[in-house]
Amino acid sequence: MKNISNSTLTKLIKESNISKSQSVLLKEIISATNWMILCLLFQIRSPSGECGFDNTFFKLLEKKISKKTQIQKKGVLMLDEIFLRTSINVNCRSLTYSGLEDFGGEVENKKRSTEQADHGLVFLWQSLIENVTQSIAVFASKGPVKGVDLAQLVIKAIMLLEKSGLEVVALVSDGASTNKTMYKTLGVSGKKTELKNFFENPYDETHKVFVLCDAPHTIKNIRNRLSQQKYLKVHPSQECISWDHYRYVLENDSKNMLKICPKISRHYIELNNLTKMNLKYATQVFSKSMVVGIQFYRAQMCYGLKNSLETQEFTLKMNNMFDAMN
Repeated sequence: MKNISNSTLTKLIKESNISKSQSVLLKEIISATNWMILCLLFQIRSPSGECGFDNTFFKLLEKKISKKTQIQKKGVLMLDEIFLRTSINVNCRSLTYSGLEDFGGEVENKKRSTEQADHGLVFLWQSLIENVTQSIAVFASKGPVKGVDLAQLVIKAIMLLEKSGLEVVALVSDGASTNKTMYKTLGVSGKKTELKNFFENPYDETHKVFVLCDAPHTIKNIRNRLSQQKYLKVHPSQECISWDHYRYVLENDSKNMLKICPKISRHYIELNNLTKMNLKYATQVFSKSMVVGIQFYRAQMCYGLKNSLETQEFTLKMNNMFDAMN
């Protein structure tokens, strides 16, 4: 219908030998159709886009989830924060300001905040079985959300998701300091003597919610620690994993025209504040080509790679882990 113009319609009527009265009727039908579509567009309103948890959304989610099998209902809750540019606007519908801190009334001491928001917090649901992701809530804050407040919001999110019929099996986030505080508040510990990587599901005490760090940040954190400390001891009876082994591979590779690790340069080994944030630099160091490079140059009796077997095996494990989690 949208591709039919007045000239096209007139041409079609002439070619079809339609009577004058019928042609008038066809033109009226087309005009009425366009008018109805215009009326519908005027009635369609944009979603409110308010911060916080929307009860109407979770009711619709419950209706949608009721058709899923039990295994399809399993998934993870993901959260992440982003930096925002500060901006204040007037909301003509509610006659309020947009751009201030807004937790949807979930955080008691932030209900009447007049601070400009410069961070956004997003909660996302992802299915473990299906290729389905759905954002469930957003929040605006001045600076990163405190760990205690994060824990409160996570508990509320899990309760609402479980009530809708979904099963939260894990919580995924990055390694930010506020997230670590949240984990501590929830009873999670990374200490060797008190290792605990889960907390009790607040909706169902018989279920556990496991805590996971997302793959990109895990890779970068391991790479950054190894580059700073230079050595990593995994097994007490084995050799140390050494960052210098990667540097020796680069030095030997740079002497040859035909390189085993052509993507590796000194920027991958000599890190600064900018390159520490680059995921590609970390995954290229912990790659299969680096494994081959260490093995090849050790076999060539190259300097510094005599005791590099542990580093080689560690690099292969990191490569396989990233492939599995990516």
